[in-house]
Amino acid sequence: MKILVTHNQQRGATLIAVFWIIAVMGLALVATVKVSRYQSEVASSQINGIEARQYAEMGINVAANPSVEEWDTNLLRQSFENGAGFNAQILSEGGRFNINFILFSEDKALIRLIFAEWGIDFDTASEIADALIDWIDSDDDLELNGAERDFYEGQGIFEQPFNRPFYALEEMRLVRGMPLVEAANPNWRDWFTVWSSGGLDVNEAPAEYLAVAAETNVEAAVSLVEIVDGADGHS
Repeated sequence: MKILVTHNQQRGATLIAVFWIIAVMGLALVATVKVSRYQSEVASSQINGIEARQYAEMGINVAANPSVEEWDTNLLRQSFENGAGFNAQILSEGGRFNINFILFSEDKALIRLIFAEWGIDFDTASEIADALIDWIDSDDDLELNGAERDFYEGQGIFEQPFNRPFYALEEMRLVRGMPLVEAANPNWRDWFTVWSSGGLDVNEAPAEYLAVAAETNVEAAVSLVEIVDGADGHS
């Protein structure tokens, strides 16, 4: 049996093929446009990122200038004609608890108060405080509930504790029990420093920190901050 293909059928098949080719070319064109748009957006984001970094560095340089004070808002908050700008703040490290100062003073009560503020129970707070002291003291004598070299080696961790002051807050995360602290308050680093010269600076510390240090309520601490700041709002 022979199958005859007419001229009209051939033309119809050709038209279908043409339509398919046009459709494929259309899809390819759409894909090309999308890729070009994506590449353009990536390039724009990179440029914006570079500019943002430049403005951030500008703000840091202004704030780091020793002649600039924390209330010099005209210098610390600047906007430019292109809509960009920066808002820098000058914060004193004295407004945080110096963890090395607390530990070398063996002020376990203060550590327990801070941890209790975050919902950590007394016994757990005591154990972590002892472990922190064992970490920074120069001997291998174990505090009552502390952790020295034997404990860490039992956990497969060697050459710890360092038996020296903390050089950075990140080192505190290595101490036994600190994961519990991080779980209770992920922002615990905001409370501590290793850079201040000693005790908490009443002129710089927020009311929440002062309330813990003075074992009083936040309302009383707020009143103290207002007295220290004076009428102009600056200590």
